[in-house]
Amino acid sequence: MEDKQLVKECVVCNKEFHAKDNARGRAKKTCSTTCARKLGSMNSMVHHPCVICGDDSITTKSAVKQGLPVYCDEHKDKHYFHVCEICDNEFYSTKKSTRFCSQKCITEYNNSQTVMVKCSHCGKEYEQSKYSLYEGKNNYCSKRCSNNAYSLRNPTRYGGTWTRVKKEILLRDNNKCLLCGSSENLQQHHFIKMLNFDNPNDAHTDSNLGTFCRDCHLKIENESIDNLTDFYERYSPNFSES
Repeated sequence: MEDKQLVKECVVCNKEFHAKDNARGRAKKTCSTTCARKLGSMNSMVHHPCVICGDDSITTKSAVKQGLPVYCDEHKDKHYFHVCEICDNEFYSTKKSTRFCSQKCITEYNNSQTVMVKCSHCGKEYEQSKYSLYEGKNNYCSKRCSNNAYSLRNPTRYGGTWTRVKKEILLRDNNKCLLCGSSENLQQHHFIKMLNFDNPNDAHTDSNLGTFCRDCHLKIENESIDNLTDFYERYSPNFSES
């Protein structure tokens, strides 16, 4: 005669399972060994207040019995108390050595720790955060010096200063062609060609440069104009070919 079977529901995963209709079967609460282990773990847990904020937290009975500190979800990783050295804000962190409450305070502290540095390009002394200095690296007092140094390290056939001078001439000429006033297809013209200079950088002077559109540049190329003053003596800025 077959043993009578009971249909039960697992208290862990809620799946139906069969158990023998006997004392052991009637006492069974889980469908598998895995669920039985989970139930055992669940039964070992108790509610206990967080030692930091007092919120209800879940921990093991053994932890409470041993008097171990209990932390809620918010403080389980951040349970070291600190006072920020910059803004005096009280906070908790994951590390005992934390000194600042936010990235903003870290940045403020780093910026306050300055040393005197000599610019690698112009030689000017200036203050810079010691945390932004790297051994063996160049340091610059401004973006302009950084750009100028880069141009010198990476010269073209126009010389190391050309990138900077080109922008300055465009700005000087209001980003317009000196002949027709167009702002399209702008180019820089050297009145005296770079081939006449031993160092191409010597050709990039204010008086030797002018901004022209592509079409006007071709016209000026065919003129014997020695410098910018000579150009203005021949043409007005509003010049237009009839």
